Amino acid sequence: ILVNGHQVHAVVDSGCSNTVISLQLADTLQLDITLINSCLKLADGKEIRVLGESSVEIQVASKKFKLNTLIVDVKDDMLIGLNEFPKFGFS
Repeated sequence: ILVNGHQVHAVVDSGCSNTVISLQLADTLQLDITLINSCLKLADGKEIRVLGESSVEIQVASKKFKLNTLIVDVKDDMLIGLNEFPKFGFS
C-alpha cells in the first residue's frame, strides 16, 4: 500500500485493536506526531509504550483513506487494526 505516497508493507492484524505505525516509518514519513502517554496491551499480555499519534493517508489500488494511527516502537512498518476494518470492507 501507499502511505502518504510511500510504498509500505502493512499487515492486516485482526488481533490488533488499533492501527499502529512504527517509529522508524513515522520518522521516514516525517509525520506530525502528537505526543501521548499511553500503553497498548499485546496479544501475549505484554505492554508496549505508545509514543504518539498521527493521521496518514493510505492508498490501496484506487481507493484512498485517512487513518488515525498510534506510533509505537515495533518491527513491522504498519499494523492495520480492527478499528479500520470497516473502511476496507472487512467485518
